[in-house]
Amino acid sequence: EPNQYAVMLHLDPDEVGKRGQIIYVDIVEGVDQVLFSQEIKNLYEGRYPVSVEYTTKNDLMNQLQLINNFILGLNNGIIFAIFIASIISLSSIYLVDSEAKTKELSIMKALGYSDSLIAFGSIAQILFMIIPSSLPSLFIGVLIADLISRGGAQAIGYLEPSKPLESLLNINAVYIFTIVISIVFIVNYIKLRRLNVVKVIAEI
Repeated sequence: EPNQYAVMLHLDPDEVGKRGQIIYVDIVEGVDQVLFSQEIKNLYEGRYPVSVEYTTKNDLMNQLQLINNFILGLNNGIIFAIFIASIISLSSIYLVDSEAKTKELSIMKALGYSDSLIAFGSIAQILFMIIPSSLPSLFIGVLIADLISRGGAQAIGYLEPSKPLESLLNINAVYIFTIVISIVFIVNYIKLRRLNVVKVIAEI
């Protein structure tokens, strides 16, 4: 209920496993929350330094949800950064390598292949490069995110995310692949449109 109170006991991190702890207690209607809180405090006094605060149940859950969203966002950001860095690096290598394939592309164009078909062929090549190479980066990103989540859970009481990490990871992967593939296609298509086939073949 919105009017129920919670007792939050903040134990000194130096005294309890090097981290603070929060205890949440529902106080039923008709119970004096001040007296009840003092009784709980007396139970811990002498063992741990304790401070008592009052808050509504809804406010407490909102605070924990904000913390949860921050941790989930941080996890997602780490995976996104590692994954996109890996793909951009591989894409850059491919685009540089494609400069060395100018003669090959010119011959394909001279043989009658359309610019679109050649560009799609380039996409297929880069997918064969990116997919196997990006798997380790995904694994590392998920591992780091999981470690941060566990640390957050121990320190502040981590709530289960409303969206599984895997679903966000899949969404990111789709976005990244779409962007990268689109860039590769456009770059190769423009390059092929501007390619002087006669001049290149004459230099072979």
